[in-house]
Amino acid sequence: MSKIRGQAPYEAVKADVNASMQEVVDLLPEGTQVSLRPESTPYPCEDKLSLGSGKGVFYTGQLEATLPPTADASHVVDDLPARLGEQWKASKTGVALSSSAVILTDIKRQVQLNVMDVSKAYGGTSVIDITGISRCATSPTN
Repeated sequence: MSKIRGQAPYEAVKADVNASMQEVVDLLPEGTQVSLRPESTPYPCEDKLSLGSGKGVFYTGQLEATLPPTADASHVVDDLPARLGEQWKASKTGVALSSSAVILTDIKRQVQLNVMDVSKAYGGTSVIDITGISRCATSPTN
């Protein structure tokens, strides 16, 4: 597929999402176990989840972080915005949820991270879901 003027390659926005997610993972309590969920097919930029519009695709990455038994997932999620640097902006989800959640935007990389305490789905084990969404990019080369 031809390159779309002004858009980064898919591989570059994927790397940006992974780097942004790693910054958040680095702030999680010692002993946290992190697993990467399988990669899905790129979504078209016309999708409502997209951080842009028009032609191309965006990357979505998802991590599951199982915290040590002594950690409180809601507290960890609520504390993240204060621990991140100036390149980050935090906002509420805009939806009433029964657990802690925050939208973190990495302004420098143009990445959105949705971070949520999903412990209830795991029988009370402290688990955080981190979903990263890139800006629009050209289609992947492979």
